[in-house]
Amino acid sequence: MGCLLVLAERTGKAVRSPAKSTLLAHAAGPVGLARGFGVHKALDQVGAFAGPLMVAGIAAATGALSWPWPPYRSCTPPRWPPPRWPR
Repeated sequence: MGCLLVLAERTGKAVRSPAKSTLLAHAAGPVGLARGFGVHKALDQVGAFAGPLMVAGIAAATGALSWPWPPYRSCTPPRWPPPRWPR
């Protein structure tokens, strides 16, 4: 299943990238292709860095990531020493 999801994601990127590059080249004509693609890549990196930070900040501010998470019994720490079984 994971293999199919990765394949679908890669196929979507292969379809999206040429169209995105064409639109960017047309829009960046007046300022120059190099500058247009450079700004695009820089903003892409800023988004890749700031996005997870924003999610972590919002989760921390709202208390969405409180311990224990997920609230299942299997996530509780094991007892040490283990209980002794009666003989």
